[in-house]
Amino acid sequence: MMRRKQSLSFSLNRNHSPYKYATIHVSPSLVNTLFEYVIYAQQKKHRSMGFSRGNTPIAYIEQAYHTHIIKHLKEFLFNYCVADFLVQKIRSYRCVLAEKPIPEKITLDRENGAYYVFKLYENPPQQKSDWKKPTLTQPGRKRYKDIDRQVRDFLAHEVREQSDHTTIQQGDWILLRMIVLDDHKICDVPNYVWLKIGKEQTDRSAHALFINQPIKSCFTTFSPFLEQYLSEQLDTEYPLGVEIIDRVPGDIFSLQLFKHHFYTRNADTTQQTLTQVFSYRNDISQRREIIDKTFKHLFKHFHVMLNDYLIEQQRKHVIDDLHENPDYYVYKAQSDFKEKVYLLAKKQLKETMIIDYICYTEGISVTEKDLRAYLNLMQRPRTKSFIYFALPRTQVNGQETPISFDTVRQACLREKTLNHVIRNIFNT
Repeated sequence: MMRRKQSLSFSLNRNHSPYKYATIHVSPSLVNTLFEYVIYAQQKKHRSMGFSRGNTPIAYIEQAYHTHIIKHLKEFLFNYCVADFLVQKIRSYRCVLAEKPIPEKITLDRENGAYYVFKLYENPPQQKSDWKKPTLTQPGRKRYKDIDRQVRDFLAHEVREQSDHTTIQQGDWILLRMIVLDDHKICDVPNYVWLKIGKEQTDRSAHALFINQPIKSCFTTFSPFLEQYLSEQLDTEYPLGVEIIDRVPGDIFSLQLFKHHFYTRNADTTQQTLTQVFSYRNDISQRREIIDKTFKHLFKHFHVMLNDYLIEQQRKHVIDDLHENPDYYVYKAQSDFKEKVYLLAKKQLKETMIIDYICYTEGISVTEKDLRAYLNLMQRPRTKSFIYFALPRTQVNGQETPISFDTVRQACLREKTLNHVIRNIFNT
């Protein structure tokens, strides 16, 4: 399903330690297809002295809009196909990165196509000993009877396997396949995104496109909502062929997908696992205690080299995330705030690199069912707290926006790897 054709190629130069340079080439054919479409789209809108709307010479449009078109296509191609293709290739080359790829250089012209050069900080951890030994005892749950009642109530009132609806509704996650169409041919590179169908008034653009649409439905749209996800540089109105590939309903919580995610074997182990987000000790859930103990164990078996630059970049990410928390200024007022942020940044860097390394060495991959099971946990506030490697924020100004397929797959892959480690190191 995720095949990329000849329009994209990849190369990796690993000769510049610690930085590596990845280059993605977009073929002149694809660049020219899009370039020509953008020129004609601007011609239809442009009004020049001496010419009626839509009749300005193409040569004049190309000259007048050349700089804007180049900027637009650089952004459009990055969001449409380059970013996901880069993530796929990094994974196929088993690169353990200390930070997100940094765009180093982008060139685009009609003769040579587009070249995207990324700087990669490759920093695999050093494994000191076998992390699967010794096995540990899992942190226990609280023995309050009220916890068991809460779990039973959740199973009774939230769990269902069949949605009341056979079409897309508010609260659903949907997987879309989008492809740019033109008058002559179909672009050979599709774009895949997940989209949460929000429930707010700001989500009415998505409602108009998808509400009551069945799975596998296909249609063509000039939707500004989808185009804005791909580029904000130029108003172009691309004809997008859209197919709804998959759906995770919002009106149900699937216990079968929950069992799949955690590999639970029977009703007892399923209920014990679910209890992990109902049992709290000192405001920390049993699930979080298990994860904290897991990483403390892994830190003993792996050494991760960190420098001031990496820690500072991650510290900025931590601060950005904390800004979204209503209690940010309460945290910031604490005397040890800066120290805690610094330590959290180091911890997050080490955790991510170790998990990515284990993912590669253990040969872990994700299936379509794994993705549905991950998003199934996102459908209820209580089960969402199971997720440690969460998705980036999907709302912009209160509106749900698309998120790339490979961003979701990477988060799911890390979560699956974490569960793999937990199953291996605890006596369960």
